[in-house]
Amino acid sequence: MLPLTLTNRNNVAHCGHQNPHIISTIQQQLGMLNTNTRYLHPNATRLASRLASLLPDPLEIVFLVNSGSEANDLALRLARAYTQSKNMIVVDRAYHGHTLGTLEVSPYKFDCSGEFQLTQQQRQQKDHLLNNDHVDAMAADKNDDMQQTPGPHVWKVPCPDTYRGPHKGQDAAKLYASYVQEACRVYTEERNEKVGAFIVEGGMSVAGVILPPPAYLKICADAVRDAGGVYIADEVQTGFGRLGSCFWAFQYKHCNGTGGNLYTDQKK
Repeated sequence: MLPLTLTNRNNVAHCGHQNPHIISTIQQQLGMLNTNTRYLHPNATRLASRLASLLPDPLEIVFLVNSGSEANDLALRLARAYTQSKNMIVVDRAYHGHTLGTLEVSPYKFDCSGEFQLTQQQRQQKDHLLNNDHVDAMAADKNDDMQQTPGPHVWKVPCPDTYRGPHKGQDAAKLYASYVQEACRVYTEERNEKVGAFIVEGGMSVAGVILPPPAYLKICADAVRDAGGVYIADEVQTGFGRLGSCFWAFQYKHCNGTGGNLYTDQKK
């Protein structure tokens, strides 16, 4: 397990506008502003300690960066350094940032980018598989050449949408998690490679405010860790109490308290 958490300090505010307490605090901080982060300040240490106290053991290290994209980008770099693998499992319709690294794990972006479009021949092959009653749709996604992703190191699995998606009911978590399990199997057994990381939000915000079915994250996290990878919990848009009854999205009842190896968040 990699005991790391990341945070940043910008965007996705949820404290309202023109809050007198926040305005006063910002004005006070401007009087002590130090724009060179090379030097230490006790407030940074206090913030890091407070954040670490809100996360499950053994997470105790905090990196302060500049944005949600930077936080996720650093998480990807740390995962790659720790696992020595760049193989990623990502959820369809997810958005994790706009850096080159996070773009590669954001289907919401790369599905619309001309950089990653399937060729006509690849599209015809995939359509043939998907329309063949004797072939599971998973088989079409299994072929590297038929995935509309930045490359074979990025494996896209369906969004665990129990409203508009194909799987509903009591078995939805197992069925959606089976796509992640299959990705892990192909990476480890067919390619003889390790999984680098599985990055996912506890609640898919850009995808339509979708909460995964109970046990989904636990099944996925177990499969990824067994395959040598880490689970990155992207809390940038769902953390800091946004779900109401919990501070982090992974603590929400739908997520069964399944904690990640790395967390990303941003100051609101």
